[in-house]
Amino acid sequence: MTIQRRHFLTGAGAVAAYALAGGTASAAAESPLWREFVQNPSRHPQLPNVAYAGYRTGETPPKLPVRADVLAYGAKPDGSADAAPALNRAISDVGRRGGGTVLVPAGTYRIDDIVQIGYDNVVLRGEGSGRTTLYATRSLEEIIGINRSRYGGGDNSAWSWSGGLVWVCHRDRYRPLVDAIKAQNWPREGWTGNDGEIGTRLAALSRPARRGDFTVTVDNARGLTAGRRVLLRLDDDASYGLLRHMSGDGPGTTSYKWSDKTKLLSYRPFQWPVRIAEVRGGQVRFDQPLPLDARAEWKPRLTTFATPVTGSGVEGLTIRMVKTPRPQHLKDKGYNGLVFQCAWDCWADDVSVVDSDNGFLLVSAKGVTLTRTRVDGRGQHHSYATREQSHDNLFSGFAVGKFTEPPTPGSGHHGINVEGSRAATSGRAG
Repeated sequence: MTIQRRHFLTGAGAVAAYALAGGTASAAAESPLWREFVQNPSRHPQLPNVAYAGYRTGETPPKLPVRADVLAYGAKPDGSADAAPALNRAISDVGRRGGGTVLVPAGTYRIDDIVQIGYDNVVLRGEGSGRTTLYATRSLEEIIGINRSRYGGGDNSAWSWSGGLVWVCHRDRYRPLVDAIKAQNWPREGWTGNDGEIGTRLAALSRPARRGDFTVTVDNARGLTAGRRVLLRLDDDASYGLLRHMSGDGPGTTSYKWSDKTKLLSYRPFQWPVRIAEVRGGQVRFDQPLPLDARAEWKPRLTTFATPVTGSGVEGLTIRMVKTPRPQHLKDKGYNGLVFQCAWDCWADDVSVVDSDNGFLLVSAKGVTLTRTRVDGRGQHHSYATREQSHDNLFSGFAVGKFTEPPTPGSGHHGINVEGSRAATSGRAG
């Protein structure tokens, strides 16, 4: 019997599926936490309900028709010339025409610049990760400049967790972000920027709502329509009630010193992107359940946010970097593979990253599905990371290979990094 993830993690289906997997009721009795979870998956204080994770809350990404071949734009499949301009022209042309696939035939394509996917419904597709390679010769620091971190001071680099040599980010979001880095300003990384400067209020919740609710009551539903994407925003209170709630409101957290854990909400306030399914009067129903309570003291409201890129993907290719020594912790130069930033309902399939500082990064990303991905080579800072304010992403069939080089003194490896986020994962490490 095939058990679907959504059925498995929503209510009675989980109980039945667990009984099938364990074989007996006594097997379920061995896991009180699991039994507690399956009684009401959407309201459990510690275990997140990932039934709605991934592209369009769990759908299979589409296969978009080929609209451009990069060879027709002058890209050379033998690595003899910089192919980034040709790839970017093809992506822009297809994007301006409404979307489709940009084909990268088998071969090795040298890229001396960033390949930027800034349009909706555009797929960059090779002929397989074993046949099509993008060979990156320069780091993000060389291409854009030094990206100083606001954490830790000194010369720590924000390229240690952001930016990619294949960068999926809406063009209207990407351009000011790069300009900020060049001006030595901390880039507006999150859905609303680092200080919440992006976005306007649409409505406030006029009644509290509980984790697991699909429907909220708002004070003004004008402008809220089915299909619209909005941001639910929550502020913490003076006693760190939101942080306590995010940590499960459990007895194990009573000894925590909450004042030094505000980095969990470093993109203040808490931001959860969600799609509206239905509006009836002052009742707004979402297409998935709330991940947290929306209590009055946290000033819950719905707002706009930075323009996301939607419906775009990367398929069937390897991103290989020129091999350099693995940097010390937080000193990355930005030999980063694939990043989804302010991306929603996007995907990667059959993509490998080799000899990177960071393999796959999700920065303020929502509903991104990664399948059949792999990170290999000399060793990296992050193999996979979902940064703060990334939610409901799905990684399946991923792998982290054995390092081909000994670690550099002072370096560190975060294999799978999830920060203040929710993700569903299944994979293996080499």
